[in-house]
Amino acid sequence: MLEKGPQPQIYVLRCYQRLPLMFILSIAGRPGRITSLQFCFIPLLMVVSLSTCSWRLNPTSLGTTVVAVPGGEGGIEFGDMQYDASLGKVLVPAGGTATLDLIDPDTLEIKGIAVSSTGRQDLPGAHGEGTTSVTAAHGFLYATDRTTLQVHVIDPRLATIVGAAAVTSTPDYVRYVARTNELWVTEKSLEQIEVFKLTSGETPVPVRDGLISVPNGPESLLIDEASGHAYTNEPKVGVTAVIDVATRSIVAQWGNGCSAARGMAMDKERGYLFIACNEGKLVMLDARKDGRHIASENFGGGIDAVGYNPRLAHVYLPSGKSGLLAIFAVTPTPSTPAPGAPISAPETTPSPTVTGRLVRLGTADIAAHARCVTDDDRGNIWVCDPDHGRVFLIKDTFPPDKP
Repeated sequence: MLEKGPQPQIYVLRCYQRLPLMFILSIAGRPGRITSLQFCFIPLLMVVSLSTCSWRLNPTSLGTTVVAVPGGEGGIEFGDMQYDASLGKVLVPAGGTATLDLIDPDTLEIKGIAVSSTGRQDLPGAHGEGTTSVTAAHGFLYATDRTTLQVHVIDPRLATIVGAAAVTSTPDYVRYVARTNELWVTEKSLEQIEVFKLTSGETPVPVRDGLISVPNGPESLLIDEASGHAYTNEPKVGVTAVIDVATRSIVAQWGNGCSAARGMAMDKERGYLFIACNEGKLVMLDARKDGRHIASENFGGGIDAVGYNPRLAHVYLPSGKSGLLAIFAVTPTPSTPAPGAPISAPETTPSPTVTGRLVRLGTADIAAHARCVTDDDRGNIWVCDPDHGRVFLIKDTFPPDKP
């Protein structure tokens, strides 16, 4: 079910023939010199001048389309959304609706996969229950279930559960680690990540294979296959932990500048790590240079997640406090030598180091308490609305900012 979301209310006046308006302003700016004949012509000139102007919507505010999630009328405790390119679907774990919803970004058709659960999961809109996180691997979907304390193995072709594994505590995020063929499940109440090996065979099944202790965390989870590292936040101490996926050990802790770090996204080509700060800030670190701080921008508040489109080099930051989504460009900025620094001979001068900066391109209207975001390979942004059990679709029409 579709409906148009809130539309921007700011308009821009553009004038294509400036001469009449400039003439009015010129004579209006000379008090005492306007003759009675000129005074009579001013209203006519105003009409002519404004007729050459046009009104249009603010180009920095994008339109929003609302996609209603079946059974979500009472609200859905969304926690995580992903886009799976192999399926070509947006994966929406719909909490207490007892389903994992797959949205086709072209037709907006929603396919619900029933999740076997018990208890309050059967109540539409139940908060903190049911399936709240999902990841994809080997043609299957792996979804956490907070009600039964399991990770379900789902065959999307059959739209059914084909396996499961029990977790130790309430699961938060689940992510697939391709290097080691594992599922990692964060469990904040026990300050740990539970590791599951996937079996070989026609239907890979998770088998518990150990724990990773993350004191003061883990909050969010991001896998960087290129570097062989995983990243998770420790909000109580303001750091981001770097985990070696092969040894399953924390090898570094980077100060992130957040009072309460939440979600993460990454430009895996350039190694930029984006961290959402709940207090209303976006931080960009350089993961290839030991977490060096590159840039930060303040925006809104009540921020839990951040998204990134590598094709456009755009960062998406939904503010649950302001009910707005901010779109930032990651713009390359060549560094310059410090004043007075010696200049090498031309043949030995190294290429300038290219860093990045965050430039806000615009916003889109979403809703209060919006808390998760993802993007697809069609230039769409998807933001969840937990209070009303809906998903917002926003088309990113800003130009790409790749170097």
